[in-house]
Amino acid sequence: CSNVYNFEDVTADVKSKEIKRLALDELIAFLKSDASRGIGTEPIHEEMCAMFSANVFRVLSPPSVINGADFDPEEDEPVLEPSWPHLQSVYDLFCVFMEHAEFQPAIGRKYIDANFASRLLELFESEDPRERDMLKSVLHRIYGQIIPLLAHIRRATNHIVHKFVLEPPGRHNGIPELLVM
Repeated sequence: CSNVYNFEDVTADVKSKEIKRLALDELIAFLKSDASRGIGTEPIHEEMCAMFSANVFRVLSPPSVINGADFDPEEDEPVLEPSWPHLQSVYDLFCVFMEHAEFQPAIGRKYIDANFASRLLELFESEDPRERDMLKSVLHRIYGQIIPLLAHIRRATNHIVHKFVLEPPGRHNGIPELLVM
């Protein structure tokens, strides 16, 4: 599930994308089932974090410009991520994994570190409100499981909000979601 495909081109790798979608769905169903015992091992934590990172951490598209004006999230239709159905499965799998009774925060800390949290916070720049909502869910789970990251997440969030308020042009798509956190 760590293979990344181009979702901008709907005709490319169609079979591989479908196989990956089915695999992600199967993993979600497995983690939700009673059969998912024994997942609290370091290799599984490492692979799950690596899979999440490979799929979710990416360079975001440049901000939308409509007729020479900046995108206004309150006035304009949101720009939706073409790979969202795939990304949603990845986010869902990671959330289910972090909520699992056998998730080990001590092991998770090795892979969900300050860099991981900072990269998540950068994704709040996404113009897709669905992704920002899922990012909020993931950060809430990290907040609850990886307590040593709380201070870093708060400082990084503070920095983003201060930069939005104090530096022109004062545009950041995820400010409402970050303020809720």
